[in-house]
Amino acid sequence: MALILLSTNDPSEVLEYAHCLSTLICLSVSANEPPESRLVLDFLSFDAAILSALRRSPVLGQKVFTHIAEECILKHLNLAKLSISENQMIVSLALEVLEVAQEVWNATVGLCRAYHQALNSESGGMGSDKLNHVANITTYTIDCLYELGVLSETRGESLVTILNVLWKGVVTSLQLTAGDVATKVNVTDHLLTLISLATNSLRCAAESWSSTVKEDITLTEAKRTFTPVKFYLTNAVRLLSEYPCQAFTIYKEITLCGLMISTFHVSLSKTRHLKASSEALTELLEPILSLLIHSIFKSVEVKQESKLQILDWLFADADDTSPILEEMNTNLTTLMKDIFSVTCGRPQQGVY
Repeated sequence: MALILLSTNDPSEVLEYAHCLSTLICLSVSANEPPESRLVLDFLSFDAAILSALRRSPVLGQKVFTHIAEECILKHLNLAKLSISENQMIVSLALEVLEVAQEVWNATVGLCRAYHQALNSESGGMGSDKLNHVANITTYTIDCLYELGVLSETRGESLVTILNVLWKGVVTSLQLTAGDVATKVNVTDHLLTLISLATNSLRCAAESWSSTVKEDITLTEAKRTFTPVKFYLTNAVRLLSEYPCQAFTIYKEITLCGLMISTFHVSLSKTRHLKASSEALTELLEPILSLLIHSIFKSVEVKQESKLQILDWLFADADDTSPILEEMNTNLTTLMKDIFSVTCGRPQQGVY
């Protein structure tokens, strides 16, 4: 079916047809009507084929076509999102749906990249309509992948396999351009979420390790625990480097995240059965910690007085510092709880 449609000389016909099909499936899934599993899988494959074709030949032409393209791509993303968020309805082909949905997301991110490259290669300048079209598609992609990235974390093991694709897609799309997309996407919110996901993962590990019998935590187990934390922080650093001014607005949260991990590291090193955890943290997380703040300090976009403001807050008077840093010999369970209960004056962002 996809090959027949893609052979037409009028790409708008393909997009209109795809738009109608995706709408019907989305309505079925969102209405809690169990769709035919194979049908959803086939339509996702069709969506991936359409997006791949557009990526190979990005069209920035008539306004009517761009409007159809935007509506079609939005429906493709919604179908992929619904197929994952309502995955319990199509259990029989759950793994296949996950695989094909990833193809849709990768194709969409690739399409965004192709559009931006097409814009950058135009010698006659970028018209506002074309800029808006590319910005809209990129924004749709970022918002959809972001929502699914948060959802996948809350679903635990069942959707952990797609976390890498989703968050890399978010960061890659945001890195394509700063100006036109940044005005439509809440980059700060995405940064806060990544930082919160990292600290939440560490909090869960701390609670588990402090409440169990004093059995040695193996290096393999510790590395497995810290790997997703490294993933979240690495993506946060990538965004920090691209959007240092937005990152400055949440410098307290960023700094506090680093302090939490450093304090957690010290507490692990002082506990005999958690020595391997301390070694794993040193190997996986320590190299990233310095980059959290360094990305802001090395940026020429952030004013000097703003950087001094960070230092003033970081090296505040002793009376304002947390007692956690002053006393490391308290009960382990209490200490772990205290480390991850510190806030900087605003509700913590993220999913609990």
